[in-house]
Amino acid sequence: QFFVEVPASGKLEIINLAGQKVQEFALKAGKNEVHIKQPGLYFIYLTGKDYRTVKKLIVK
Repeated sequence: QFFVEVPASGKLEIINLAGQKVQEFALKAGKNEVHIKQPGLYFIYLTGKDYRTVKKLIVK
């Protein structure tokens, strides 16, 4: 599990190294809790009206 803090509502997409969308979540403004059960390397796309961010995540 990890936490994501965003300034406004939006969505979070979890993409694996093969480019497949693993999960998608709706985000609310503020702190959001996200769970990923499968170990691996992922790219996290955070998208909202006024922001777009990509982060790398390693799940052990």
